Parts: sequence; C-alpha cells; structure tokens
Amino acid sequence: MLPFEIYYHPASGRYFLQDNRDKFLSLNGDAVKRQLKLRGYRGAAQQGENMSQVDQILAQATHDFSCEYAGPLAGHKTGVLEFKGSRVLVTDDPIVIEGEAKPFPMIQQIFEELFQAGETTQLHHVFGWLHMARQMMKAGTPMPGQAFVMAGPRNCGKNLVQDLITEMLGGRMARPYRYMAGKTEFNADLFQAEHLMIADEAPFQDIASRRLFGTRIKDFSVNECHSCHGKHKDALTLAPCWRVTISINDEAENLIMLPPLDNSIEDKIMLFKVAPASMPMECDSPAGRKAFWDGLMAELPGFIWFVENFRVPDELKDTRFGIKAYHHREIVEVLDDMAPEARLSELIDVVIQPNGKPWRGTLQSLETLLLDDSTYRSRVEKLLSYPTALKTYMRRLHRDRPDRFKCSKSNGRRIWEIEGTEGTEGTE
Repeated sequence: MLPFEIYYHPASGRYFLQDNRDKFLSLNGDAVKRQLKLRGYRGAAQQGENMSQVDQILAQATHDFSCEYAGPLAGHKTGVLEFKGSRVLVTDDPIVIEGEAKPFPMIQQIFEELFQAGETTQLHHVFGWLHMARQMMKAGTPMPGQAFVMAGPRNCGKNLVQDLITEMLGGRMARPYRYMAGKTEFNADLFQAEHLMIADEAPFQDIASRRLFGTRIKDFSVNECHSCHGKHKDALTLAPCWRVTISINDEAENLIMLPPLDNSIEDKIMLFKVAPASMPMECDSPAGRKAFWDGLMAELPGFIWFVENFRVPDELKDTRFGIKAYHHREIVEVLDDMAPEARLSELIDVVIQPNGKPWRGTLQSLETLLLDDSTYRSRVEKLLSYPTALKTYMRRLHRDRPDRFKCSKSNGRRIWEIEGTEGTEGTE
C-alpha cells in the first residue's frame, strides 16, 4: 500500500499529491521524486532491490492509482469518485459561502431596481432560481435548472449580478458560448466551474448556431451526465453541477443570439427584462470599485441566507426544476418576430400573396414558388437550410395561427391552405 495518497493521470503524464492544505498538486515525475525523498524515502536501490523505494511508489501509483480525470469538478469536493467506470480525482473544493441571518441593503436595492420590484413575479422567479441553485451546491449533486437570461440596456448592472451568482455558486466561472454555439468541440475547461457565464459575446446570428445554442441550453439544463472533451484528449463522461446565466443587451440585433422559443425549450429558459439599477456606492474609480465590491461581499452571506430560506410560492412550483420558467412578454415578442416561421410568413406575404389572395397547394409547390422568385431566393435558401425546414415551419404556423394556415388531406396528399390577407378569392 502507498504511504499516502498519490495518483497518476495518464492523459497528462502528471502525478497528484496532496499538500498541507489538503489540495492535490499536479507534479511531473521529477517533482514527485523530490517530494518523496523529502519525506524520507530512498531514491537509490539497495543491494538486492530491483528499484528504489521512490521508484516502487511511483510504479505502484501508475499501476494501481491511475485516474481518467484529474482536476476541479464543478460542485464536487476534493476526493476520489467512481463514475461510469472511470476513476475521477477532484483536486480542489468550490468555495461555498455560508449564509448568515443579517441585512443586505445594497444587494437588496440592486436586485429590486434591476428586476423591477413592481413586477413581483419576476423577483419571485429570480429568488426561486437562486434557491434551487444553492440547493444543488449544498448537496453537491447535479439538479435540473433553467438557463437564466437577463436582457436590458447597457451598463444597467447585469454583469454585476452574474459576478454575485459566481460567488454564490462556488466562486468559479467559465465561458461556454463558443462551445454552445458550435464553434469549438472542446469543453473540458467548463467542467472546472459551477457558473457557466455568457456576457458581452459577439453573437452568432445564423439559424444553425442559434438552434445548436438552444440544444446546448436544453442539455445543460436537464441532463446529469455530460461528455468532457479536452484538446488532444479522449472524451469521458462526468456529472458536473452547472448553472448557465446569460446577460444580453435588449436590442434586436443582440437578442438574435438566443434560440427560437419553441416548445422544446420554453420550460428550460428564464427570460428576464431588467432595468438600470443605481449603484449604492461610488464605483467609477479603482479604489471605489474595490470598496463597493468588498461591501457587497460583506453583505452576501445575508443575501444567501435569504435565498436559502426563500419559499417558492405554490403556484410557481415545478416538479422538475423546483421553479417554473418565466418569460417576460416583451422579450418573447421580439423573439417571436425573429423566429424562422415568422420570417417564412413574411416571405409568403411578399412572394406568394403579394395581392393578399388565398393560396392552396402542396408543400412542394410552395417551396418551388418561393425558390423561383429571384429577388428573395437567397433569403429562402438560408431559411430552408435543411430538408424538412419548410414542413417544420408550416406546422408551427398552423399551430400558432390556425385561422390562416390550414392543412387537410385530399386523395392521400397533404394540402395546405393559406388564407388571404385581404379576404379576396383566388386560386393557386
């Protein structure tokens, strides 16, 4: 048996040895040998020995105590876990600030102004979401949780709230947007932080990136197991404790980074409309900013105590997430206007029904007419970027506007009818 805990990570060729603070240090072979010699183990083989004590310890660690993952793991404390057939060495703890029953006037003012306390439902959803996130952190167990989106004007306090959420969830933050939008396949860095924060990103506005972003939001919101893939490393499955927050300016050109709000994502995303919050202390100088932050950190245990003891109203409870999703009506309206089915409806208005007359036919004939228009052909091609796009968008239009977009079967074929905008009669 080894005289103390020492593990080997083959993927990096590093050894992990606990220091005097119970954290695991990442060391190469020579550094480990020096540590072992410092503890009194012989570095040279004696007569009759095949190898020295130091080499014996390293050989045993390499053979018996290898691990597939070694590093911080979101939400988990230092130690060894067995997960899905892999040995996982967690090398560092999250910093979990404990709550205290004391006032938090500055944080209270910021949250009430930012989330418009007059709209009490918004604040209740905010506190309920934080309540469930803290439950996850205290338990060290992954739990479902919606993506938390704040949309509002520049410099209103969105990023400050995200910084406070980082401190409430363990003090570690990672930036997931490139991975979530499909611009990189590597995500190993995300597994070292509880708070996945998206802020001040250059948005990818194409529909493929937006849809993949929505798929990642759904994945991060509800699934316990995730594939951890580092560059030049084999992927493995881990169970991090994550929460995703997104801060975004409320102009349409920024909101377009969000995925279309369809049925599959509605319950997995919170959409908050925020207003400018006045800062209760001077923070336009380095000294002022530090004093302000120190004041917030002094209050944070009080806010954490309030959040942990917040009772979610019965009408807002959800069996899966603990708190129902919230969608501010103004944000929803903007997203609906940018949805691909809304853009299809606009193209139908100008290409198929420029005179407001009804149209009747198959999806194939509708697609042909749309693509035959030289003026809008490029827009149609971008919109119908995958084989079943037209069918998908027409079905959504039929669901949302059944009075105008109708579907029936005739002689085994599915026929679509699009009512005219002027109420006049016409044919295909």
